[in-house]
Amino acid sequence: MARILYGLCGVGIGHAVRGKVIIDHLKRKHEVMVICSSRPYDYLKNKFNNVHKIEGFELIFRNNSIADYLTILKNLKKIYRLNLEKLDKIMEEFKPNLVISDWETFSSIYAKKNDIPLISIDNQHFLISGEFDFPKRYLWEYLKAKFIIKLLMKKADYYIITGFYENKLRRTYKNIFLIPPVLREEIFKLKPAKKDYILVYQSTDSYDKLIKILKEVDEIFIVYGFDNASEEKNLKFKKFDEREFLNDLRDCEAVICNGGFTFISEAIYLKKPILSIPIKGHFEQILNALYIKKMNYGAFYKDLDVDKINLFIKNLDKYKAVKNKQNKNDLALKTIDRIIRGV
Repeated sequence: MARILYGLCGVGIGHAVRGKVIIDHLKRKHEVMVICSSRPYDYLKNKFNNVHKIEGFELIFRNNSIADYLTILKNLKKIYRLNLEKLDKIMEEFKPNLVISDWETFSSIYAKKNDIPLISIDNQHFLISGEFDFPKRYLWEYLKAKFIIKLLMKKADYYIITGFYENKLRRTYKNIFLIPPVLREEIFKLKPAKKDYILVYQSTDSYDKLIKILKEVDEIFIVYGFDNASEEKNLKFKKFDEREFLNDLRDCEAVICNGGFTFISEAIYLKKPILSIPIKGHFEQILNALYIKKMNYGAFYKDLDVDKINLFIKNLDKYKAVKNKQNKNDLALKTIDRIIRGV
């Protein structure tokens, strides 16, 4: 039995959704302590006993775009020393002998500082080791993303990379493993239907223009991500409730979203056509949207207008309904178990 410190990225909720599945599995055989920040902490604090809040890195958004200067300024204010001192204090009694980091900086620093084996589990490292092509106009975003990944994450002993079904690594690596998307068990239990509405999920509420556009489209939209519960014309805003959200995802005829890996993976599994507007400057999301377009799972636009949404709706029947290639997380979890045994 291992004593595992599990660090989770505080940007968005996708890492926490994936993390919950893995932590549930690990806790059957191991002791697990979780550290995270922001929304993941709010999501996990009532699901597990041993969850601690730390300061995590944040992304600042303006008009569906990463505000680079404000993001740098915000994160410069975070005090590494105090954060690491807090982590040292939390770990005094637990004394982990293994660290798993899902794109979380301070757990990786703690592992290296204390000479503890480090396993990385995330989709971000696909940008480093994955096989993919992209238009040259995104070269700056790609180079920036690679730099940030290497800056924020210490070198791991093993890398477990979650990828879409057709993804491949550039070559065979001894310590890098590609696994399918880790989906929550509730997704596997859903029986998709097709009701007369489109689900809109935004990981940032900064895309105000989207709301004005949706009001001009002759379609019903259920909208998540604006921390609002109200109705305006053809829009029904909802605050996040996991069970209700999954039911709305199950029954929608299509989804409009940014480019987050976890949500897109769930939509693909449920055979929902996807209209992706990735956050500008966010290369990982851009790459996910390019994948959607390439595989004909939906459409990718850098920005939206009424005509683009209407074209997407007109073509719903033309998008490929992918055959489900997994009905459990067995391959992913067995890979994680095998690596832990070998550490």
